[in-house]
Amino acid sequence: LTSRGWGRRAAINGRRALPAALGSALQLKVNCQVESKREISSSLPAFGKVKDFLLADIGEGIAEVEVLEWAVEPGSQVEEFEELLKVQSDKAATEITSPYEGKVVELLVGVGDMAKVGKPLCRIEVEEDDSEPSPGGGEQQSQSVDVAAPTAGESVDEEFKSGKVLTSPAVRRIAKENNIILSNVVGTGPRGRVLKEDVLNYISSGAGVGVGETPGSTSPPAQVATPAAPKKADMAPPSSTFAPVAPAADDQVVDVRGLDRIMVQTMTKAHTVPTLLYTDEFIVNQLQEARSMLKPVATELGVKLTFLPFIVKAASMALLEYPKLNTNVNDDACTQYTIRAAHNIGVAVQTDSGLLVPNVKNVQEKSILQIASDLAELQMMGHNGTLTKEHLQGGTFTISNIGSIGGTVCKPLIVVPEVAIAALGKFQSLPRYNENDELFKATTMNVSISADHRIIDGATVARFSNLW
Repeated sequence: LTSRGWGRRAAINGRRALPAALGSALQLKVNCQVESKREISSSLPAFGKVKDFLLADIGEGIAEVEVLEWAVEPGSQVEEFEELLKVQSDKAATEITSPYEGKVVELLVGVGDMAKVGKPLCRIEVEEDDSEPSPGGGEQQSQSVDVAAPTAGESVDEEFKSGKVLTSPAVRRIAKENNIILSNVVGTGPRGRVLKEDVLNYISSGAGVGVGETPGSTSPPAQVATPAAPKKADMAPPSSTFAPVAPAADDQVVDVRGLDRIMVQTMTKAHTVPTLLYTDEFIVNQLQEARSMLKPVATELGVKLTFLPFIVKAASMALLEYPKLNTNVNDDACTQYTIRAAHNIGVAVQTDSGLLVPNVKNVQEKSILQIASDLAELQMMGHNGTLTKEHLQGGTFTISNIGSIGGTVCKPLIVVPEVAIAALGKFQSLPRYNENDELFKATTMNVSISADHRIIDGATVARFSNLW
């Protein structure tokens, strides 16, 4: 489920032609009243063949995706494999590209709506033959306005070819025909995208060159009279040193989309599970000693060794003795469950898109250094946005390292269909007594375990914690 891979598959599977349609060269706005009351725009095609672009079946049982953002609008010229939109599926966001070269006629799904597999996302007008589309793509022609560019024509051509400004090829063509540098135009579209209206408004305003001027011409600067210094008697008294209090910001309404929407669904489902919470304190002085011993070896191998690989491996060893905690529930009614042989332990990773929980596969077969290497790779892929469904699915037990941020005890929510999750608290230096009643400085870590009480009883969780 790579970004370009999915888009390419969608581009191949989405080729299906509709009968040719004729229409006016004037663009029409069609307001489609959808459940979320969003506006979906369309423009009638000019002369060409209109094709529906379908959302391809990407497998893995996915029936729908959420539209995060459209990169085009009705009337935009698109090239083959140019980005059309971004969508969110499960916990992976990706972009879908165009299978055709032509003009976008209509967007059939709005931002924030759920797109169904096999249903059309948009309509694209393509040429009947293999010839290149004419400039403007059949859009309404605006009256030409004689406005000179602020720089020479070579810079306009250079910017037109480089594509540095976020906009569509049709808008670039209009800018080039009118000798406009797009970087001087303020974009009002998503992510600062320069729309056709922005360029037309820029042209009509005559921005960039004064009346009667030509590019390259210079006029002497106007002489500005320097005001005389005010007399002491006329000077105003010093202002107060207290700045005025800024008014409170307006309330902001935020739509729940993307990973936030998935978190709502996941946590709502987790809240239906009868949950047992168990907390305990671990003394980790020996863990610190073991890490100090192995850290030089890990450094030589190029592996960053933290405490987490030790904790993950120790959890796997405890799961071998208490395999019921390494279980997946097979149905919502909990009529059947599967004790998993593989220990696929999930660890939360913070990314720019939100919190993801990839899992280290087959921990029971790996060494501490192998686990450390896998964790570092998953964290890097999370920050780069390259985690796939294979990394996010198939978990059997989850560990939340919330203590790396702060806190000691919390109640983690189970990741359904798993039956147990553990949250690690922060390390603390506290006085404790050993088995000989001798006071010593202990490094402690609180561990909070939530378990599905329909399957796991408190005694089993306590014994698992003691062994861990």
